[in-house]
Amino acid sequence: MNRPRASLRRLAWTFPSALLLLAAAAAADQEPAPTPAGADRFAGLWRGMIVNKPAELEVEIVVEIGAGVGGGLAGTIDVPPYRLAYVPLEGLRVDGDRIEFGFRRHSETFGEGALSRFEGTLAPGGGEIRGDYLEAGGARRLAFQLGRVGEPGEPRPEPVTPPLRALSERGDELRAAFNGDADRVRLLILMSPT
Repeated sequence: MNRPRASLRRLAWTFPSALLLLAAAAAADQEPAPTPAGADRFAGLWRGMIVNKPAELEVEIVVEIGAGVGGGLAGTIDVPPYRLAYVPLEGLRVDGDRIEFGFRRHSETFGEGALSRFEGTLAPGGGEIRGDYLEAGGARRLAFQLGRVGEPGEPRPEPVTPPLRALSERGDELRAAFNGDADRVRLLILMSPT
């Protein structure tokens, strides 16, 4: 009576071990995913904008694309205005002069892990990518443009930050600064720290 139980125990250990060995052998036989011909033209450090309204609402982005582990391309994206840095790109695909990739982020509208996508074309000469940015959920299609600013692994460019001037609590400095440009078009933005 003990003999069938011992055989079942041995079988219980042997079967998963055999599956693991088969899976390891199959993985060892697979070659890394090939990089499409010409895909290396997209490798680099790119800086640009997602353009909602030109010169009115533009969001700075930095994209780095390079060789991925095991072949193919991989990359990251920075969106400095949203304090996103080194967010992994997903679904990076190249087909001739076309590139597609996405990234996940938190969206107040679409929730955690919302996927935003880029679909672009490399310009002749390879110094610029232009295309469409599809906001998470595909609700809006905006233009984007990227210009090559370096090679993969180089330091990222500093984010563009407009100068801010701290003003006194009483408002005298604010009034003087505002009235100092009385003959020009002025824009005043008051921001609360809360």
